[in-house]
Amino acid sequence: STEFVVFVDNDLVVTDGWLEELERCADETGAWAVGPLYLEGDPADRIVHMAGGYCRLDGLHGRRTFTTEHRFQGLHMDETPAPLVRERCDFVEFHCMLVRRQAFDEVGPLDELLKATREHLDLCLRIDEAGGTVWFEPSAEVTYTTPPPVALPDIAFFLLRWSDDWVGSSLDAFVARHGLDPRYRDRISITRARRQVVFQPFTERVRRIGGRGAERLARRVLGRAERVINPVLVRSLR
Repeated sequence: STEFVVFVDNDLVVTDGWLEELERCADETGAWAVGPLYLEGDPADRIVHMAGGYCRLDGLHGRRTFTTEHRFQGLHMDETPAPLVRERCDFVEFHCMLVRRQAFDEVGPLDELLKATREHLDLCLRIDEAGGTVWFEPSAEVTYTTPPPVALPDIAFFLLRWSDDWVGSSLDAFVARHGLDPRYRDRISITRARRQVVFQPFTERVRRIGGRGAERLARRVLGRAERVINPVLVRSLR
């Protein structure tokens, strides 16, 4: 029998039959990796995170550009073409991903240098290089509930996961492996902003009390303080 490895986030909400549909897609297409229709936020809101991902590499090795597209991201399900159909894509994400066990025999294990970001893209690129395929299966539907809030016991690891140290080293490894322009590392600024969601419940209270000006000031102060504290946190958690 075919063996699969399934990756799921711990904040995922799934629908009935999601796993069986992913397996059926892999069996019927021969896919090495399959991803569902990803929604985000509150499942009742029906907001698309991604309906299959697409990417493109251009240029000479060492200076290559790399672009990605989360198809239909941010649209309400009523705004997407109907019906969504099973089809090949370039990448799916570790929010929820089914991978044929044999794929790891062909491409090797996950890259341990990618501690915080680009790990799903790296795996899917290596699958493509090895002659495998990645598929989108819309009959499997999941929702990942994006923070905030971040649970209090999770805050330390959340800040470590999106730290400059972990994200920067992950981007360096991804750039080196795929021959990208070193400026791709500038994406680190995105994850710096991502860390700030831990403060959002507090800054929302500040806004209710003092207005939007007070909220902006609180965000600036907390953001600067976090950037100073974050390297200390990383060292303490190593």
